[in-house]
Amino acid sequence: MQQQQQKTADVVIVGAGIAGLTAADHLRRNGVTNVVIVEASSRYGGRLFTAPHGDAYLEYGANWIHGGSEENELFKLARQRSLLSDNLNLENRTKGFFYTSTGQTIDGQLGEKCYQLFFDAETEAGRLYRTDSRMKQKLASKSLLQYLEEVWQRLAEKEFGADLNDPVRQQAESIFLSMILYFRSHVGNDLSLVPAILHGTFENVAEEDVKMPNGMRALVDEFYVNLPKGTIEFDTTVTGIFWDESSNGSSSGEWLDHPVKITTDHGVTWRAKHVICTLPLGVLKRSHDKIFHPPLPPVKVKAIESIGFGKVEKVFVEFDRPFWEPGFGGVKLAWTAEDLAEKLLPRDWYKVICSFEEVYRQPNILAAWVSGQEAQAMLSLSDEEILETCTRVLRTFTANPGMVAPVRIIRSNWLNDPLFCGSYSYPTFHSSHRSFGDLATPIPCEKNPRLLFAGEATHDHYYSTLHAAHITGKREAERIVPLLLKSNKHFLKHKL
Repeated sequence: MQQQQQKTADVVIVGAGIAGLTAADHLRRNGVTNVVIVEASSRYGGRLFTAPHGDAYLEYGANWIHGGSEENELFKLARQRSLLSDNLNLENRTKGFFYTSTGQTIDGQLGEKCYQLFFDAETEAGRLYRTDSRMKQKLASKSLLQYLEEVWQRLAEKEFGADLNDPVRQQAESIFLSMILYFRSHVGNDLSLVPAILHGTFENVAEEDVKMPNGMRALVDEFYVNLPKGTIEFDTTVTGIFWDESSNGSSSGEWLDHPVKITTDHGVTWRAKHVICTLPLGVLKRSHDKIFHPPLPPVKVKAIESIGFGKVEKVFVEFDRPFWEPGFGGVKLAWTAEDLAEKLLPRDWYKVICSFEEVYRQPNILAAWVSGQEAQAMLSLSDEEILETCTRVLRTFTANPGMVAPVRIIRSNWLNDPLFCGSYSYPTFHSSHRSFGDLATPIPCEKNPRLLFAGEATHDHYYSTLHAAHITGKREAERIVPLLLKSNKHFLKHKL
């Protein structure tokens, strides 16, 4: 058995994603430098993963800054660091045409009208959270999918008429189904798993989403560069966090100032005053009972187990040359109810794709988002099978059987990566409006925050976003800075 080497730090941060890097940066800026980040992989960034490809890059994880306004802390940071061009590259989801499975192209104006109606329905669903308790009780068992379908039918009937056999109404219904698929990728899973009344707990930041000119990784590069050399212990897995050794009688007066013990697979044991845990919710779901000693409080465990963790993957389809005109907006798939009626997995994994969209700075690549159990099914298939399916779908919907075949596919693998186990969080029928806050609460208590939690799943209204991870990393650092400065000042006084 490998003998454990013992080291000390004021703060040990578990995970070098944007939450962990933000926390370390804020601590450094406030005079707390005895900090170590323990990172299980060989890179920093976490679910922000910009990978070089050709002359540019691909975003395997976070795709954009959600909301290009001063309301967004991450957008402000990008502005301050001159990471954005004067003309912002905004995500335009209404750009491009819808194509049916019979090869018809739907009028662009109809597409824009349906987009607006769908977002009107989504906005109405968002208001449910602020309705009275009697209405909430009435809607308690209704899913977000059911509610959106009901509101859509009302809005569509008013806009297009009640005749479901009318060609325009039929095309509108197909666009609605495509929008549902788009929105489930945004949420992270099948919308039938999300309660309608909790949809409004999530708050959108104003303005369109913003793409980074040189990749999303630029947001964290400066954090990394400014850290003291050796701050991050790469390729090191935390095997145990002992946050209250007094519970099993193993505490020692020698470590009263560093009461938390962190063990690793590299034979190093860290003693710390505070630990900031930024592990993804998927990892907490799988391993919280093995990592934390003593076990986490029941309210924390309930939050971990009840909040949903999404299943979202990207498939990049690369061609030798594009069959499309640059800037055309991608191929949007207008599915019919009949198209989606039968779904046998893994064969029909592609029936959750809402579009093949252009990829920023990659003129020969289209990207599709795959969510839910279909994402897991897709990962079980070979590259050749995925390539053949994408080729067939594109040729069918564009009515172009002679379309040049793609040469390869590249895909993310968040679900099968043991360091992530999924994508991002969402509310479920088992969670409540308090669950995200319960996950964020430090233990044993706020006055004695030995073990703190940061990351997108610990923000009660920006969950699932990059700016939530950034905000919560700073939040937990701010929580302990006064305690550390007071503690270190007291130590120096007695030492002198």
